Amino acid sequence: MMETPAAGLMADALAHEVDFFSIGANDLYQYTMAVDRTNTRVTGMFGMLEPAVWRLIERVIRAGVEHGKLVALCGELAADPRIGPLLVGLGVQELSMSPPAILNVKAALHKHTLEYWRQLSHELLEAETAADMECILQSIT
Repeated sequence: MMETPAAGLMADALAHEVDFFSIGANDLYQYTMAVDRTNTRVTGMFGMLEPAVWRLIERVIRAGVEHGKLVALCGELAADPRIGPLLVGLGVQELSMSPPAILNVKAALHKHTLEYWRQLSHELLEAETAADMECILQSIT
């Protein structure tokens, strides 16, 4: 399970020791942003689009791909139909989500080619702020 910034930063080294990576997006987000996702006083300050978290996710994916390891992701990110396809575009091979979310994410994924999602996901990685990321998401038709 890749759930901490330390694990994400060490993904290349860890890839030698594991059969696959499973990114726990909820915990990775919480620990990267230093925000307790159950504390309602601070959770509203952050959205699902934070460049630091996306760059850590991409780092894990890149290590997995380079070492021939499957990369899965579970958490709220996977279940969002705007974001699930972008994770696939980054190289996530398995998305874990609640059953009600599957149809919406699958429909969104099939609206465009894989190359489209790859290009857009890499644009997100260039964003410097969550607001920049949101602007890129708004370009999805």
